[in-house]
Amino acid sequence: MSALTFPAGALLAYVVSQRFEVSGLVLFGAGNFVYIAASDLVPEIKSQKSLLRSLLHFCSLAAGVVIMFLLAYGFDK
Repeated sequence: MSALTFPAGALLAYVVSQRFEVSGLVLFGAGNFVYIAASDLVPEIKSQKSLLRSLLHFCSLAAGVVIMFLLAYGFDK
């Protein structure tokens, strides 16, 4: 049911972006993705018995954050 609000939100965002600068809202979207990844991966990392799997999960999370920073700096220039 909540997924049905996506088209309305996308349309609203498009209309608002025509009148106002909304590039700063990308920060909130990226922050949500980092929060979701961290809240899902951190308990998974803590529950792992294998150090190698824990390290792999942590490196995956860190790589995602680094990629987002690189994309932010790449699009900023």
